[in-house]
Amino acid sequence: MNNNERPLYMTDQQHVSIKNNLYHAIKRNDLEKVRKMIRLFQIEPGEEISTFGNQWTPIHYAIFFKSSKILEFLIQLTYLKNKNNIEKYIQIMNMPTKSGHSPLMVGAVYDTVDCLKILFQYGGLQLFKKDCSAMDCIKLAIKYDSKDANDFIQDKIAQNNFQEFLEVNLDAFKQVPDLKTLLHQRYEVQMPEELVLQNRDILLYGEPISCIICLQNTGFLKYSNCCGQPLHQHCHAEKIIQCPLCKSNNFYLISEVLHPNRAFTFNPNSDYIKVQQDNTQNKQENNLQQTQLNSQQNGLIQHLTNPQQDENSENQQLQLKENINCKLNTVNKDESSNNINKDESSNSINKDESSNNLDKDESGQACNIINKENQINNKNQ
Repeated sequence: MNNNERPLYMTDQQHVSIKNNLYHAIKRNDLEKVRKMIRLFQIEPGEEISTFGNQWTPIHYAIFFKSSKILEFLIQLTYLKNKNNIEKYIQIMNMPTKSGHSPLMVGAVYDTVDCLKILFQYGGLQLFKKDCSAMDCIKLAIKYDSKDANDFIQDKIAQNNFQEFLEVNLDAFKQVPDLKTLLHQRYEVQMPEELVLQNRDILLYGEPISCIICLQNTGFLKYSNCCGQPLHQHCHAEKIIQCPLCKSNNFYLISEVLHPNRAFTFNPNSDYIKVQQDNTQNKQENNLQQTQLNSQQNGLIQHLTNPQQDENSENQQLQLKENINCKLNTVNKDESSNNINKDESSNSINKDESSNNLDKDESGQACNIINKENQINNKNQ
């Protein structure tokens, strides 16, 4: 294919800001944002979202950034939009870039095996397609040292009996929901409500919500006349003749804020939120104090209305104290009697010891007298 020739079914319908936001959503692996943008702006799977002429589609970028979930979503979307024209599905799944690289070749160059698995799962691949340098996916994997991708691709080609084309796996698409479910239901917009008192705070203290296209809240924001969504004037392309959200055909931008909750939001770290949190905490503390005060008042009322119950409780407490005192007195008496017995026994022991000492003294004196008498008798003799 000539380098200047654009691939069949490659489109260029979207504003550059929409393309840039879709590119960054794929880069961040933000599936929900990709889904929302494709639903709101009706982006085709074959839309060129790179710089014009490089011919990179969302499918190429999903493989490049290893966003496997987004890749699977895009493949399912491509099939559902073209299930009555399988040839178009095959063309998009093998759409070449400026260098002639199909999505399969991008996976081979950047060694994104998880994405390659998804490509082979759904099929419709031209396995030996060549780029502008006459290199196929296997040669590219070898050139860029993508060992895992090379091994995986060669195994799959062998399983396909080295055929040039891998058929579309229709059984795999049987598990895919319908197009409306895949994209989710269209965003429903409520009827515009009047500015009421509860919107006063968000208008005074809120911060602007970002533009729905460039996702920036800087600069001068305007709002859609139909559903009040924020949008920059320079982001509003002439191609957009229908509101991206509510699908109103009579779509233009105004400076009036119709829906404060869609134009402004509260910053969680703002002083206003901190004051509101403090007020909430003070209310909780006041409620707790009021609850305690009410319980005390209820107790006083109960005492006044039923004093007999309080007297009975006081009598029970007095009786309990008397029982405790009686037990303490009994214990003290037992201890004192034990002490008296101990004293008496110690006195009797002392008396016995003193009497024994007297007996010892008397016997000693008698022995001395006898000795003296014996000495006198010996002298006389």
